[in-house]
Amino acid sequence: MAGGLSLDQATRIADPTKLSDQFAKHYRLLMAVCQEAGGSPVLALRNLEKIAEQQQENEARLRLAGTVPKATARLVLLLPMGSSLLGQLLGLGSIAVFFESMPALVSLLIGLLLLMAAQAWSQRIMLSANRLQQGDQIVLDAIALCLDSGLPLRQSQEIVLTRYVEFFEVEVSEQTKSEIAELVHFSDVSGAPIAKLLRNRAEESRRQTAHAQNENLERVSIRLLAPLAVFVLPAFVLITVLPISISLITN
Repeated sequence: MAGGLSLDQATRIADPTKLSDQFAKHYRLLMAVCQEAGGSPVLALRNLEKIAEQQQENEARLRLAGTVPKATARLVLLLPMGSSLLGQLLGLGSIAVFFESMPALVSLLIGLLLLMAAQAWSQRIMLSANRLQQGDQIVLDAIALCLDSGLPLRQSQEIVLTRYVEFFEVEVSEQTKSEIAELVHFSDVSGAPIAKLLRNRAEESRRQTAHAQNENLERVSIRLLAPLAVFVLPAFVLITVLPISISLITN
């Protein structure tokens, strides 16, 4: 578009269908707001590009922070099986005993069930930690876009809130509405440009969300101690210690 192409031509070339589902909604929202408010699509897309870069940077940091908890969970789940294999290699019969003793086989089955429970619990912990909560900060950017087009604040809010429900199929959160009212009041009192305040708050909110997610991932290693103590350690005894003891006694 900066090179002179129309919106339709640029859309066909860029193929926005390749965007993720969440970000495609952001794109459709800003384009619809631009068309209704008479705003600049180029300005909206540059703003969306900035949001995408910030989001990708945050997600990269989160993936890096999540590697240690994932490795910890994998290690503690493989510990009982690895110990049994090591016992067999050392001649303790920790695997052969499962085929020779019914108590050892029952112990193995119970231990495997405990490991499955630990795996499910650990995955649930990791899933809750890795779920990047996306807020509705795009609402603030869209209202700022309408204001830049020359529309009054009330009309800008009506357009954006209506379009948000249309594309996201949920209402804008009360927290975001409260933030908008707070910024409007501050703008009236201080004379600061409301569009700039809205954009700054949107960027700040995204940074806070990423920071909170990063802190959550750092606490995952501590939370993984729960399935370790409840399931993995008993499974270690049932899969490794008890079969080796049975093997030593019977032989």
